[in-house]
Amino acid sequence: MMKKKQIMILLIMGIIIGGFFYIINISTFEPHMTGGNGNPALLFMIPTVPLYVYFSILLYTTFYYFLVKIVKMRS
Repeated sequence: MMKKKQIMILLIMGIIIGGFFYIINISTFEPHMTGGNGNPALLFMIPTVPLYVYFSILLYTTFYYFLVKIVKMRS
């Protein structure tokens, strides 16, 4: 049986990564706006990339687990 802990980690990481992408999106300046002291959204991009890679691997393994489980049930 799939561990509830792994599913909760997926849910929490999805919310965190979504929040980072949202902050990056609202922090990005449009061409007619002045940026001030650089682009602070770059600071949120640093942790977003490794988190997204880990999230993708965890999501793949979870779906693979369920796919194998469904195939075994049908056999």
